[in-house]
Parts: sequence; structure tokens; C-alpha cells
Amino acid sequence: MSSRYSASPTLIVTARNSNRGLGLWLGLCALALWAPWQLVERGYGVLALVLLLPVAALLWHCRSRTRLQGLVWHRGQWRLWNPATDWLCRVQLLPGSVLLPWLVCVRVREESGGRRHTLWFWPGCSSPASLRALRRRLVLEG
Repeated sequence: MSSRYSASPTLIVTARNSNRGLGLWLGLCALALWAPWQLVERGYGVLALVLLLPVAALLWHCRSRTRLQGLVWHRGQWRLWNPATDWLCRVQLLPGSVLLPWLVCVRVREESGGRRHTLWFWPGCSSPASLRALRRRLVLEG
């Protein structure tokens, strides 16, 4: 909880699907198909099959799991938000957030259950003003 800045205005950052995020995921899928193909060409077909199954399952899991759609900062507390279900959950920021001009990656942990989440905010998935405000807020949190 950041009581120093609890009088700051509420910040709500929602994330929509991003073309950059989708492009990155499709690139990873292409790489996941290309690498086993190279193994098959060198005569390691069984190894390629053994490696392809867990990689495909992981990519499917990453793409199909329920997505948290937003992050809310209000009165010194962070919350995860899913507008589809109007679900809010108090969270704590974890070290390791990434603040780049083309990406904001925020790591959080639920206060109630301890589950960890990573939220990816690409340009185009939210308004530029809300992403700027999120970067400012994360810098203030230190």
C-alpha cells in the first residue's frame, strides 16, 4: 500500500487485444514449429515429437487462459480488474516490472490467494494517456 500517494487520482488501465502481442505470439508459434522441423530433418523425429507436445500445450495454455483485463490504482491500493465479470481483487506489486516505450509489463500477487499474475500492456491495447499514467504510477511506487 502506498499511503504517500493515496490522494492521487484513481487510475484505471484496461487492456484490449493488441496486434503486437498477437504478432509476438504467432512468431513464437512459428518458431515452435520450425525448431522441431529442423530436428526431423537431422533424423531426430522422436525427439522432435517429444519436445513439440509440451511446447504446443504451453502455447495453447498461454493463449487460451482467462485474461485479466485491467489494473486499477485507487487510494493507495492496486487491484486486478476483469470488466466482463466486474471482478476486483487486491494485489501487491512485485519487483521486476518492465517499463519500456513499447511495453509495460506488471507483475502482481493477489493478497488473498497469493496467485501471481503478469499483465502485458502493449501500445494500442490501451490509450496512450492511461499507459503514461501507469508508467508514472509505477515509477512513484519505486
